[in-house]
Amino acid sequence: MKNSCKLLHLNRIQIGIILFVTLSSSNISAQETTIPKIPTEWPLNMQNSMSSKRLILIEHSKIYDAKVDDFNARCGLVKENDYQKLSACRKKSGILDAESDLLDKEVEIFLATFNDNERIYKAYKEQKEFKESEQVKIDQIITEQKHLIQQRLKEPNRWSNGVINSLKTNEPPLPYKRFNELESGDVILFSPSQESSITDKITGKAIIKADQIASGSNVSSASHTVTYLKEENGKKLFLDNIPGQGPKIISEDELLKSYGDRDTQVAKLNTYGIAQPLNKEEAIKLYETAKEMEVKNKADKVNKAGNLVDTTNYGAIGKDNIVCSEASWILLKSTGREMPKSKSQEAKTLGVDFSPSDFYENVQYFLVTPLSINSEKKMY
Repeated sequence: MKNSCKLLHLNRIQIGIILFVTLSSSNISAQETTIPKIPTEWPLNMQNSMSSKRLILIEHSKIYDAKVDDFNARCGLVKENDYQKLSACRKKSGILDAESDLLDKEVEIFLATFNDNERIYKAYKEQKEFKESEQVKIDQIITEQKHLIQQRLKEPNRWSNGVINSLKTNEPPLPYKRFNELESGDVILFSPSQESSITDKITGKAIIKADQIASGSNVSSASHTVTYLKEENGKKLFLDNIPGQGPKIISEDELLKSYGDRDTQVAKLNTYGIAQPLNKEEAIKLYETAKEMEVKNKADKVNKAGNLVDTTNYGAIGKDNIVCSEASWILLKSTGREMPKSKSQEAKTLGVDFSPSDFYENVQYFLVTPLSINSEKKMY
């Protein structure tokens, strides 16, 4: 603006008259071209705010140009001996110089704000494009998972055949299930570790004893449950839920490192005495719910950062808190399968809707068999 609007300089010419040489004031159309127009792709609130600032700036430019035109008309030619008018014009020239500087500053602030908003919009646009690309990846994963489940459903259900054969021949069904035969929705039941610390052993046995007392049955030997979700890139994924961590998706390497030394059983979904794995839509819903539980737990851990005890979404007491068996129960319910609450009134009184023993007790919903993992996977 200073190149076109810094108007006032004194020069002497031969005819003995002092001339205020004035560069023409910037016309409004030229002024508008120096002030960038507001992009229509910006968010509406950002457009409205900047459009208002732009109109104000243009109006200030019009007012300034009118003053310049008036000055040029009054002081364009001043006689050398007209000291009074010459003094007045010099004073007016100084005032216009100051107003020009203020207008320059106003334009500078507007452009800085404009550039800031442009950067904000670009960051917003990049984030939106990233989310859209991530959604494409998720859709690809779901498509791949559908294909894998379809392949699995084409294979015969050997567990159903095993139970049917056992009913016909009075022979027991298949003695155990292998780790590589896990299907989405299978709940792994872990006994306490024999190699853990004394504290962990006592805690595990205490959980079993409390569960047995509450359920009135000694059939359960499980102190912890983990739910199998799916296989991705050749690795199995599980939902775990432990004190100090809360619901969290873990890999098979993490599972084997933490629980590989334990006695293990698996609870399979069961209908009318026959094991029934999740169908493809149910398996997808199971995994999506597990991801939602993990995300919510991460957010709640931040909100609970100042707590001494309730620091995650694990636990029998506390809003939205659940124990490991409840996490498995909630996942299975999310698929649309009918899931009962615990038969134990004592467990429900303690705030636990589903305990490890309920997987054994609800034989119309679950088939519990041994699970072999340490014979096929390297232990850490």
